[in-house]
Amino acid sequence: MKKTAIIVLLAFMAGCINYSEKEIADVSKHQELLFFPNNKTPNSYRLNIVAKTDGKFNIKVLQGRVNSERKDTLDSYDLPSGTVDTLYKREWYADTLFLLYTPKTVKTGVIKLKYSID
Repeated sequence: MKKTAIIVLLAFMAGCINYSEKEIADVSKHQELLFFPNNKTPNSYRLNIVAKTDGKFNIKVLQGRVNSERKDTLDSYDLPSGTVDTLYKREWYADTLFLLYTPKTVKTGVIKLKYSID
């Protein structure tokens, strides 16, 4: 009984994450997106990439300050063509998160980025 209650509680807590969403306006063009934390002392980000495309693409996650030229790469995700629904989570402590979208072979499709910065 205790195990069931813990599993239900964890599933409920996972479903309570407040995601914001942005869509890549034109999947055939390079884009830079800027995200700000939900609070003043972030410690992690979650990025859920939901896509249906005819080609491959890359999402690069960088951190840094808005007015700074220096941005450090945290992660780089190469994603396949077709249907994608994947979640990434990572520790993160900067004041701004940058996402660089780079099409590789994609020409058409839809890419939605659901994110939470906690």
